[in-house]
Amino acid sequence: IFKNSYFNDESIIAPGVKGSYSFTVENISTRATIYDITYLEENIYNVNMVYKIKRNGNYIAGDENTWVSIENMNISGKKLAGESQDIYTIEWKWEDSENDTEIGKTEGAYYKLFLKVYAVEGEGV
Repeated sequence: IFKNSYFNDESIIAPGVKGSYSFTVENISTRATIYDITYLEENIYNVNMVYKIKRNGNYIAGDENTWVSIENMNISGKKLAGESQDIYTIEWKWEDSENDTEIGKTEGAYYKLFLKVYAVEGEGV
């Protein structure tokens, strides 16, 4: 998720660095599906990460000028027709904060973002 051109496409982040990651939720069944996407972070060093999310090219969390925290990213009850897909793009940025120097001096400091997609298909969907 965090590969970026600032660090030769390695998964390294630093204050002010930003990038994006795209993934697809695809329904290969002929029946409709309902899905949820949950975002979780491992952030014991309090890295000030903020996000924007697009679904099929349109912002659904944040917008051109607004970034959101991880708490505002989860998606639930999204219906997906049979044999279709939704394309998501996560835009991310380490926003400057007062603890950046402390994090930078901490050997082994890290930040992890996890995403979980849970889907159910069925006639009642």
